Amino acid sequence: MSLGMGAWIYAKVHRQTGGNVKNALIVASVGGGIVFLIVVTGLSLIFT
Repeated sequence: MSLGMGAWIYAKVHRQTGGNVKNALIVASVGGGIVFLIVVTGLSLIFT
């Protein structure tokens, strides 16, 4: 889930940065991590 979101963010940022891979990777990993945290928090709230 977060990996797919990260890949989508990566593709979007990759186009905007004109192919600056290092910046795009950083943004994708941060964005994917945030999405992952939101999902985990949501699931833990549901199941507790």
